[in-house]
Amino acid sequence: RPVHQSVHTNPLTTLRSQIYVMRTPVLSPPSRPRCSSPSMRAATESASRRALLSLCSALLATPTPSPAAAAAAAAEARGLQTFDIAASDLDRRSFRGMQLSNGLRVLLCSDPEAGKAAASMNVAVGSMSNPVEWPGLAHFCEHMLFLGTKRFPGEGEFERFIAANAGSNNAFTGSEETNYFFSVNGDALPGALTRFADFFTAPLFSESGTTREVDAIDAEHAKNLQSDFWRSDAVLRLRARPDHPYSRFFTGNRQTLRGGDADARAALFAFHRAFYRAPQMALAVAGPQSLDALQRLVQANFGALPPGPAPPASAAYDALPPPFDTQPQAEPPMATVLV
Repeated sequence: RPVHQSVHTNPLTTLRSQIYVMRTPVLSPPSRPRCSSPSMRAATESASRRALLSLCSALLATPTPSPAAAAAAAAEARGLQTFDIAASDLDRRSFRGMQLSNGLRVLLCSDPEAGKAAASMNVAVGSMSNPVEWPGLAHFCEHMLFLGTKRFPGEGEFERFIAANAGSNNAFTGSEETNYFFSVNGDALPGALTRFADFFTAPLFSESGTTREVDAIDAEHAKNLQSDFWRSDAVLRLRARPDHPYSRFFTGNRQTLRGGDADARAALFAFHRAFYRAPQMALAVAGPQSLDALQRLVQANFGALPPGPAPPASAAYDALPPPFDTQPQAEPPMATVLV
């Protein structure tokens, strides 16, 4: 307790008195237990050596992050924003919204009772952003991202990993978005996310892959020709304004993609660089891991996505009139025939 001094006491004396009274008492170290016999003493020393060796092994096995990685993680943490997600009180899952410093928007879902994990990346670019000279390029890019990355160059490496862990994967290209998704065993989520993230940061677009995958695109187009759904979709596009990108050919084939030659490969790189940027992407990840563990996985794997600023893909056509006339035509056509 503080010592109350008279107002006439020397201030220095008061200070010394307070320091003396508030000083933490020095405790004598506890005495070491004595071993009553040589055998007990040897057992104690052996156990101490084993504990010391275990500690040293654990320290050596723990990877030390490089200065560059530590700096990147610190920079990422400074720009990270998190958001609360409203959920039902009866929902056993927990949620967290995030925006990384590069602009990537993320939704996390933790379900400790789940045996599976899943992720989906939505990119705000689709077939209406195909260059005029490259019909089907957005769809071609979607196919090519599955055929190897810099860290995992083997074609089909991602799909093999997913299949080996009881999962599935797919993707689709729409008019204004392209979506990639997978599911996998819960404990395989870290490895799946590492491979998945490379789709968006370091695709190879290999020469052999581009020439071969054009055949897959062409086969898909040939199949669509016999589908009523795709035939009606083509009729709808024929009725659109010819100056609107909605009127163009979306799927692509061997002719429009020029057989996947060197020019097609260069067009793929340019398309990916222009539109596969973090501010135009949104990621959802669900798994049995905790929210903090899921957050660390996302930051470690997707923090390298190229940031903005970049205009959205829709900026090229947002100012155009709607693809269909809103006023009725004076003489509507009797029929539109697709052959």
